[in-house]
Amino acid sequence: MKNQEGLLIYHLMHRGTGYIGSFTTLALLQNGYEVVVVDSLYNSSKVSLDRIELLCGKRPAFHQVDVTDEEGLDKVFAAHPNLDSVIHFAALKVSPHDIVPPNRH
Repeated sequence: MKNQEGLLIYHLMHRGTGYIGSFTTLALLQNGYEVVVVDSLYNSSKVSLDRIELLCGKRPAFHQVDVTDEEGLDKVFAAHPNLDSVIHFAALKVSPHDIVPPNRH
């Protein structure tokens, strides 16, 4: 997908290998957007990237970085200066992980 200036539109997808993030990444790629996935792989796997590629023939750029790693995120943004948006899926899928410890999020 291109913007009004004819440039590709890039999205950074945080937690893009998780359940919701991987489906959103797939939908964006299928609709012509470029996607950069950032994920710590805490409770997900790079296998979802393989599946995305299998389904749509495109593999998003991937960086294994935790959202709390400021230096790591700086490197991601430096490597992809053309990002237009950030989509942030930060919830953990297991309820106890969202409750104990609460300051983790």
